[in-house]
Amino acid sequence: MTELTDYLTDRYQVLDTFSENERARVELVRDKNTGLVAVKKTVHRADTVYPQLRDRHFAGTPMVYDLYQCAGETVVLEEYVPGETMARCAEGRRRLGVAQVGRWLCALCDILEPLHRAGLVHRDIKPQNVLVRPDGQLFLIDFEAARQYDPRQKNDTVYLGTKGYAAPEQYGYAQTDARTDLYALGALANWLLCGKLPEERRWKGPLAGVIDCCLRIDPAQRYQSATQLRGAVQQALAGLSAEEGGVFPAGAVPSAAVSLQQDRAAVAAALPATAFVPSDPVGEGPPRRWQSVFGRENAWRLVAFLAFAAFVLWADLTSRPFESAGAAVVSCLIYLWIFLPHAAYWLDLGRVRTRPPFRALDRRGQRWLAGLCYLAVWLVVLLVLVQVGHTLYRVP
Repeated sequence: MTELTDYLTDRYQVLDTFSENERARVELVRDKNTGLVAVKKTVHRADTVYPQLRDRHFAGTPMVYDLYQCAGETVVLEEYVPGETMARCAEGRRRLGVAQVGRWLCALCDILEPLHRAGLVHRDIKPQNVLVRPDGQLFLIDFEAARQYDPRQKNDTVYLGTKGYAAPEQYGYAQTDARTDLYALGALANWLLCGKLPEERRWKGPLAGVIDCCLRIDPAQRYQSATQLRGAVQQALAGLSAEEGGVFPAGAVPSAAVSLQQDRAAVAAALPATAFVPSDPVGEGPPRRWQSVFGRENAWRLVAFLAFAAFVLWADLTSRPFESAGAAVVSCLIYLWIFLPHAAYWLDLGRVRTRPPFRALDRRGQRWLAGLCYLAVWLVVLLVLVQVGHTLYRVP
């Protein structure tokens, strides 16, 4: 593995680290020879489906450029797909339009159909693993947990998945198959519509029957294929009015069964402009300039931040008399430096916790480590400033 690591280090420049956990490390890299930007995944397993994804490209999934397997690990170089995750698209919204969720479900069914026909089961469909490109096309990513269906097995040999989206059979009750992914689609639709996992709250609306069928415990009682699920979604939303989320045209969702030889630009040009664009909350126009920086959903954080700053200044100015205006300004700046960075971090103003270097640490189970690192950096800077101030303004 050392020779392979040296080769990859010499050839690829790491631009960013997207995620790192016990299952895989995902990085954005640039080929030093060609300048190609790609995603490099180091999966801590040898039995992955990436060889099948390399040999046959499936529309709606990133193209696998290269693949290395050594010492029980798999290193994958795959296409970088620009866009936002479905989780980010839905972030801060009370709910998405029902028709919008229906389009997304149908598009994911189009992606899953050829995968399931090839015997591939994703096993980890969730909002974080679906990308929405700027042109609206959906991409299913992160196949680290995926497996090849084997009719000779009674259950999976490795249990992987995300709680809330994983079907019961993923915990060892039976072997996972196409119906496992349909269960996850039901949980995904429920989360998009009401912001809750099915175990917390079930959506009540035009898609309620479809979601309930996807989430049945017995796989035999669910939809048996992605084609069947897509038909049920289209039927459920066929008469949807504009007030309920927009008319759902049966042909609005482009098929993902597109051959590798087709020009992707032509496919993107054929997409309807409103096919996958998240609907804005009712009564809101385009985001203002400050909203594009802080995020529409962070408006309350901005208000809290400014209120806290005003309180600090007021408390400092009224707590004691000052000999001069300059002394008051310096005292206020000291208070602001002590308190406001912490408020900005813990309120996640401007999504500071999701920016390097804290993004690599701000994962489930490691937020405390990110907080400690932030506190250490702030403390070092504070000590340096204190030392500089003491040196410059030392009283003889």
